[in-house]
Amino acid sequence: MSVTLAELFNWVDQIAPYDTQESYDNSGVIAGNLDGVIQKVGLALDATNEVVDRAREAKIDLLITHHPAIFQPVKQLLGDHPVYRLIQSNISLLAAHTNLDKAPGGVTDTFAALCGVRDGIYPEVLEGCGKVGRLEEACTAREYALFLKQAFGADAVRYVEGKRKVQRVCCVPGSGGSFLEGAALCGADTLVTGDIKHSTFVDAQNMGMNVIEIGHYDAEVTVLPVLQHRLQEAFPELEVVLLEEKRIRAV
Repeated sequence: MSVTLAELFNWVDQIAPYDTQESYDNSGVIAGNLDGVIQKVGLALDATNEVVDRAREAKIDLLITHHPAIFQPVKQLLGDHPVYRLIQSNISLLAAHTNLDKAPGGVTDTFAALCGVRDGIYPEVLEGCGKVGRLEEACTAREYALFLKQAFGADAVRYVEGKRKVQRVCCVPGSGGSFLEGAALCGADTLVTGDIKHSTFVDAQNMGMNVIEIGHYDAEVTVLPVLQHRLQEAFPELEVVLLEEKRIRAV
């Protein structure tokens, strides 16, 4: 039984509705024939040229990325552009970004689970982008930072220690610095996110909040094995492979 690109798009739309994506986003089919038959799917965080090389070597039919390869309208696609190279290789491209961030079992849920927050809520003030819950045991910001470093396999994490121990945590994958005040309004003593500006660390110090930065890449790449498992369950006839290799590192 064959699977088409349209069927895979519809499946993603069911688990992470595209109408929930942010207005600036460009999730959905970036390139491809909706009637085209898909036998092998590759997953990656970004459609870099390295990932495209791996996709071509693996002979995949569809690349699904978290971040869209095209955010803004483009006026030309030259030979070294990843999307051009995918089209040239007859590989379709689909993105699931902010819609997957918000979806049950998506990026935020995966992120929060690795942060040790097993139960939690999605407060309205976080606009669906973050989850707030409690840890089983309170700990210091340093202890929690070390736990997160190991949990996410990060080379390094940055943190600011506030006035309270870590107990009620706000988890925002990606760039969550703008939700610092929202986290405080939700009663969180700690914000854990992918990446933030220096000024947010300063604001956190002034507010007495704990803030821990995992790294955008490490915070979000964790969803790929989860998506791989769900895809394989939904479409046993497909071969689903991970094309991601950690390229953003710290020393």
